[in-house]
Amino acid sequence: MELSLQDFQSQAQVYERLRDAIDRQSFVHAYLITGPDGVGKRSLARLIAQGVLCRENGVHPCGTCEACQKIAHGNHADVFTIGSNPKEIIKIDTIREEVLDVVSSHSVEGSHRVIIIENAHKLNTGSQNALLKTLEEPAPGNIFILVTSVSRLLLPTIRSRCQELRLHPWQDAELEQMIRRHGIDVSQLPHLLPVWEGSIGKAIALSQDNAYWQLRQELMDDFLSIRQRSAIVTVSTKWGGKASGKTEAAEDSPSGHTQMKEHLLDVLEEMIRQLMLVNTGQRPAETLAHYPLPWKKMAQGPSIAPFIQVIHAIREAKKMKESNVTWQAVIERLLFQLLEVTIPWQT
Repeated sequence: MELSLQDFQSQAQVYERLRDAIDRQSFVHAYLITGPDGVGKRSLARLIAQGVLCRENGVHPCGTCEACQKIAHGNHADVFTIGSNPKEIIKIDTIREEVLDVVSSHSVEGSHRVIIIENAHKLNTGSQNALLKTLEEPAPGNIFILVTSVSRLLLPTIRSRCQELRLHPWQDAELEQMIRRHGIDVSQLPHLLPVWEGSIGKAIALSQDNAYWQLRQELMDDFLSIRQRSAIVTVSTKWGGKASGKTEAAEDSPSGHTQMKEHLLDVLEEMIRQLMLVNTGQRPAETLAHYPLPWKKMAQGPSIAPFIQVIHAIREAKKMKESNVTWQAVIERLLFQLLEVTIPWQT
């Protein structure tokens, strides 16, 4: 599912500024899209490129013309994207070969060229200085879009030469409007609200990720439903053996994930954080409908301390996972700690 410009209406300042620029076909030479992970920065960069290069008459971007479709599929001759890998430093050679050489040539399909730099905070000092020269003396017809969640890592001189479009985390009501607008099953909304954390990207991904919801339910049934010590060995053997690759096939693992170790602890920590939100009054108790009773009781209790204790246990498990401790032993220790926390709430 792709976001439309209309979806950004709740980001009022950004929407109005872009709507005006697109309607007048009058763009600044450089935009800096900032905001937390998952709030739609890359989608907005795509929409700006479509707004610049859309060929249809009427309201731009139409999203359906040849130019818009090419941009959506990443094969428009006048749209260049670098920095897609969040782990790679963007070096000066990349700027010279994939940006500076490009902006000195003529556009191919339209009157403008759009250069999108994702993860712009991965530009090193040399590459930022090389880019700065181009931003200071922009060639006609070139529009730069820098995308980053860590704008402070960019040189002040880079930031000052861009028009910043700051996206904020989305609100629950905005998520519901978006889900209804795009025809996503509204019945998923109660499940999404506790976990989406204002990230529209995460909400969209999770709404389509059946394996994620299956894993959450299995963690509820196995990890959070432990009531006695005798069950710990059974559960740790089930998850430890399967996640370590001792099953006949990867799909035999409880969640269907091939990287169970890496994913399991993150999802479990996320589930505990939802309990903390209810405990501190930031979420209604109804969001815990699928949690076992002892955890619901704990969330209604007077202290956040038990949840902090569990978070520490999960992070300790993550450290142990990176050592020579067997995965089953990591799971077994964590299950013991979960059981100890819930014992006072089992009656």
